[in-house]
Amino acid sequence: MSLSLRMCRSNAQSWIKVGFVDPCSSVSSVPIIDSNLFKHLVCVFDVNSSTYRISLTSADEQHFSNFIDIVKRTNPSVVTILSLYNGQATVSLLSSMVNQSSYRKSYMESSIKTARKYRFQGIDLSWLIWSNTTSDMTNAGVVLDEWRVEVDSE
Repeated sequence: MSLSLRMCRSNAQSWIKVGFVDPCSSVSSVPIIDSNLFKHLVCVFDVNSSTYRISLTSADEQHFSNFIDIVKRTNPSVVTILSLYNGQATVSLLSSMVNQSSYRKSYMESSIKTARKYRFQGIDLSWLIWSNTTSDMTNAGVVLDEWRVEVDSE
């Protein structure tokens, strides 16, 4: 399990501490995550390049069936977030997803289903390397608008 944490030194208590969990790494590390160190834990997933759905291996399925219980046992107030992450995906994959309504719908439905199944408290679109096209930027906004409608109607 890869866990990255970026912390800034401050006397203020308002800093949000976020940890990123990569389910593609070793799943045996979850019990050793000290969730008291975080206000938010973001679990990152890739999108399948054929179906535009969240890709989960059987190991991921097993891992996340207990993930929330494990981290909440230590820190009941930690917020868990499911995130699309383009670390493995290409810019063109995400560009295709945001620019095609059927691909967006496939992604949105699978993200909501996955978040509900594993009891994540939020969903995030973490596209670190945005395309510079106007179309991509406009349709990224469309994704967020359509996602909100899907969540509200679900």
